Amino acid sequence: PPQSTTVSLPGGLCGIVATEPSNATERTRRLPDEKTWHDLISQIANHPSAIPGYDVLKYSGGNEVFRATLTWGPGHEPKSIDVACKKTVSSGGLKGLADAFRISRARKNFDRGLILMNAGIATPRPLAAIDRTKPRANWLITEFLPELVDLDRIALADLPQIPRDRQRKAKNSIIAITADLFARLDKNGLFHRDLKASNILIDGWQRSDQSPRIVLVDLDGLQQKALIGHDCFKPIVRLTASLLDYPILTNTDFARFLKSYLATTADSAWRDHFCSLSQAAMGYSEKSRARKSHKFDGYT
Repeated sequence: PPQSTTVSLPGGLCGIVATEPSNATERTRRLPDEKTWHDLISQIANHPSAIPGYDVLKYSGGNEVFRATLTWGPGHEPKSIDVACKKTVSSGGLKGLADAFRISRARKNFDRGLILMNAGIATPRPLAAIDRTKPRANWLITEFLPELVDLDRIALADLPQIPRDRQRKAKNSIIAITADLFARLDKNGLFHRDLKASNILIDGWQRSDQSPRIVLVDLDGLQQKALIGHDCFKPIVRLTASLLDYPILTNTDFARFLKSYLATTADSAWRDHFCSLSQAAMGYSEKSRARKSHKFDGYT
């Protein structure tokens, strides 16, 4: 497995990067070594638009998410890896001052990614977490996984487009792997407070020749915290609330998911929980709409 090493570069750049074990040969090496990382990090922090394949996926107030292809190695057969980079710029004022004394978001999510991988839960492989002191910013660099579609889009756009006779099988496949993801998080004492549909990526859900793959992203809400009692259902309420508005999903689908999830626990009374969880999800959804309503003020 990859190992990590700390790096420090001119310009106030420092952080941690993933490298291959020292006994890996150059022929089999899939990740940059420490010296190569120095050059790549400098490009990412200072001249990202010059990196091959640079494509901004999201931008807001200096924060951005972009994909690119990192290339290294001498000769006519250079190595390369597609990456996603998430840049976060620290706020000003008291919040920015407090951020200076905290572990950066990039480093936290780098460590969370390793925790998930060690637990056997798929997530984009964390490759580097870089901090810069002035102006303060941080970068999380992970492997870019193509052909993955988030559950939100599947429910909104993709499922309604396939023939009705295939929808039931596709739904059952998605329900099974999503319930398994929740069970794996529980088993490893992990809690994701924002486990909504857009943070769950799925690949291969329409193929009959292979099992679908499910990947968890956006790890800001991940905590090493075992839930007890009714709190165990908070992630289910959050996921259900994020999918309530899609006609393709029915109460039967949510009941199937709940039954599948509880089959991995000692609790088999899914019928007893279904009504209360449905009501909780609707309440959560309504509160979420109320919180966001100001964003639409002035629009008709």
